Amino acid sequence: MEITTGKFIKVEKDGAFFEGNVIKETDDEITMKIDGGYIVGFNKENIKVVEVEKTKEEVKIEEEKKEVKDEKKEENEKKEKVKEEKKGEEEKKEKREWEKKNVSILAVGGTIACTYDEKTYTASPAVTADEMLADIPELKNYANINTRQVDNILSENMKPKHWINLAKIIYEEIKSGADGIIVTCGTDTLSYVASAISFMVKTSVPIVFTGSQKNADRPGSDNHMNLICSVKVATSDIAESVVVMHGTVSDDYCEIHRATKVRKMHSSRRDAFKSINAKPIGEVEYKKDEIRILSDYVKRGEIELKLKPDFVEKCALIKFFPGSDPKIIDFYVDEGYYGLVIEGVGMGHVSDDWISHLKRACDKNVLVVITTQTIYGKTNQVVYETGRKLSEAGVVGVEDMTSETALVKLMWVLGNCGNLRCAKHTMKKNLRGEIEKRHLIV
Repeated sequence: MEITTGKFIKVEKDGAFFEGNVIKETDDEITMKIDGGYIVGFNKENIKVVEVEKTKEEVKIEEEKKEVKDEKKEENEKKEKVKEEKKGEEEKKEKREWEKKNVSILAVGGTIACTYDEKTYTASPAVTADEMLADIPELKNYANINTRQVDNILSENMKPKHWINLAKIIYEEIKSGADGIIVTCGTDTLSYVASAISFMVKTSVPIVFTGSQKNADRPGSDNHMNLICSVKVATSDIAESVVVMHGTVSDDYCEIHRATKVRKMHSSRRDAFKSINAKPIGEVEYKKDEIRILSDYVKRGEIELKLKPDFVEKCALIKFFPGSDPKIIDFYVDEGYYGLVIEGVGMGHVSDDWISHLKRACDKNVLVVITTQTIYGKTNQVVYETGRKLSEAGVVGVEDMTSETALVKLMWVLGNCGNLRCAKHTMKKNLRGEIEKRHLIV
């Protein structure tokens, strides 16, 4: 131990202990000032130094050195922590990129692709799929996005041939590795096209239809939220054809509607689409990565991908109204139509003077089915006399199917069934959730 003047030390001599400050130190002796102010001297050979305390100066110097050392250590630890965090974030990013699902956005047109034309003072489709993605780059946070321009038309101009072409493209995209599909199109006939695809493409991944009620270039357009919510559903395990649109007029959540049970219930509101006679499959939060499931659905990978695009286009949807002329039935029969959907009143009724004309159609192997104009509820041919007469004439009640879904399914069934008996049986069979046995009280 180093002993210098000014240090506080403790020494032992003959079993006795002495403590004090060193006031003088030579090679042979130590002079100390001990408690009580006494000054004593000791021969170094006769004592044992037990403890030496550092001077204030030494303590201060060592503390300063320690502080500098600790600061450097802390700084190095911080640098190392930042480095590790950065490395971790990069690894997480790489992992997220690797784990992202591949989603194909297929653009068909509609309001979501419309811009305002100052020359005509109207809106028309002009925005491409690539421009849509560039306008909403956040979509890439949720999936690896691939875009494809299928058409750029308003939905009222979409015909069954467009549905068939779209079905084939969707099938190709899934076969090529797409983990989810988003179809952007017009909303006016969205329930028709979405329902048609649900029958043509038996899917193993989500097929999401969306659009907007306001042009993309208008303030407050709902296109951004609808697309963000759609990509969340497209990467989920809901392996069905669905429609994803605003659940309310606010930007809070979107509803996920089964394609065969959805209808546009308002011409312009953001929340125009509603599930009919069924709950939505779920709700997807706009600002959270959260999907609330409300009803059963087919899960990803449960069903093998299949394509059945055959359609018989010569089918018609006829609305019955009081005083309507039943000769309209004869017109379609004589024109060679193969199927008719009659939108009846109440539980699926028409006036008595229609019965003979409908029987003539059935006798000529035209498949006639009847739905109800009430929207909610279902057809029932055993409650009233009219229903019994329709049944005896050969008219098929299709439960609670919407008129749009009934028409689309009729076209598809006639294209895929080899005979009328098969077609009638298939129309009454629930294939894609189009028939709900339990009904909501609305």
